[in-house]
Amino acid sequence: MATQEDKRIQWKNLRFKPEEYQLLEKRFEKTSFRKLSEYMRSVLLEKPVTVNYRDKAMDDVLEEMILLR
Repeated sequence: MATQEDKRIQWKNLRFKPEEYQLLEKRFEKTSFRKLSEYMRSVLLEKPVTVNYRDKAMDDVLEEMILLR
């Protein structure tokens, strides 16, 4: 169970323009984070962010191989 020191007790509110929020969500979707708050905290605190990269060419090859099977 989390101790009192581990709990997050400070709240800060952010306001985004619709374009800014869409950009934030697009970047968030490419990561391995499950929650947007975790992602935002990592970016703000300059922690490493893991981004998933998909190779479209390899996806096409795999799709063809599945069809051949």
